[in-house]
Amino acid sequence: MIPSAVLFDCDGVVVDSEGVAFSLLGQELGAAGLVLDRAEMEHLFLGGTVAGLYAKARDLGADLPQTWVEGFYQRLYAKLRLGGRSGAGNHPGSDAVAGDGRAHSHRVQRVG
Repeated sequence: MIPSAVLFDCDGVVVDSEGVAFSLLGQELGAAGLVLDRAEMEHLFLGGTVAGLYAKARDLGADLPQTWVEGFYQRLYAKLRLGGRSGAGNHPGSDAVAGDGRAHSHRVQRVG
């Protein structure tokens, strides 16, 4: 089936993944020896890439393996597929766009 449209949700209007991502990040960094609260993680990492986050977290003492970036994406997307919901009323058509109400994410590299 060919889709009639493709929607790029670059700012979290349709799928609010930020809370899920920070929750997972806090768990993983804590397990790697770097305990940060949500405000600290936002200050250090918000707006950056996961690869940049990895480098900064290692500089701060996190014991993360070289495979962590790809693994983090896989674990995050699995969480979003299982329980990620379309943004809570952020967009009037969000439920229709999401179809089954679950997040459907695909990673793209940051441009610019």
